[in-house]
Amino acid sequence: MSLIPSGRLLKAHAVRELGQREAFNFSDLERQGTDYLTKVQADASQLLAQAKQSAENERNRIYEEARIAGERAGLAKAQELIAKQAAEEAARLCQARFATLTPAVEAVAKAIATDRDQWLHHWEKTAISLAVAIAGKLVRSTLATQPERATAMIAEALKLAAGNPSLKVWLNPGDLAHLGNDAPQLVKSICHVHDVTLQGDDQLSPGSCRIETQHGEVDARLETMLERMTTELLT
Repeated sequence: MSLIPSGRLLKAHAVRELGQREAFNFSDLERQGTDYLTKVQADASQLLAQAKQSAENERNRIYEEARIAGERAGLAKAQELIAKQAAEEAARLCQARFATLTPAVEAVAKAIATDRDQWLHHWEKTAISLAVAIAGKLVRSTLATQPERATAMIAEALKLAAGNPSLKVWLNPGDLAHLGNDAPQLVKSICHVHDVTLQGDDQLSPGSCRIETQHGEVDARLETMLERMTTELLT
């Protein structure tokens, strides 16, 4: 048995230990790699999950914003539709109300116009009647102070009976007295008649007379003339 130098022996021992160390280190590295790979896979899975969650959150956010925007748009559209329908309904109601009110307003206007016409007619009639009454009063007052004016009134009445062969005339006694004995001749000259009868009637006012002819009677009383004047003015 030969002896190996201790130095070489140590080296061989060192080489064996080196092999053991290398084997140990390889296993450790393999384990570390596996652990690292597992960690990387776990991190990747976590990142993927986070990405998925972020994407889901973003999708939900976009969906919610779109939903809110859609609701706002829908609400605006609904409000616009409601406003339009309200305006249409208001227009319809106004039209219906006006359709109801128009005949009533027309009836009121017609009634007012009728009342106005009646009122105007009433006051026109009243004014004419008053004017004629004043005229009659003035005529009577004038005849009372100036009885000679009755002759002209009687003469105008006698002209209506002209052309008759005979007349019978009733006069106010005062007028008959004022005419005197010339009365028959005055009547003949105005009416161109030959037969004249004069008679007093205290029912006749001054300036009035009644004339009887073979064809009828001429009413020339002052009251009758005033009534005729009123009728003619009112028609």
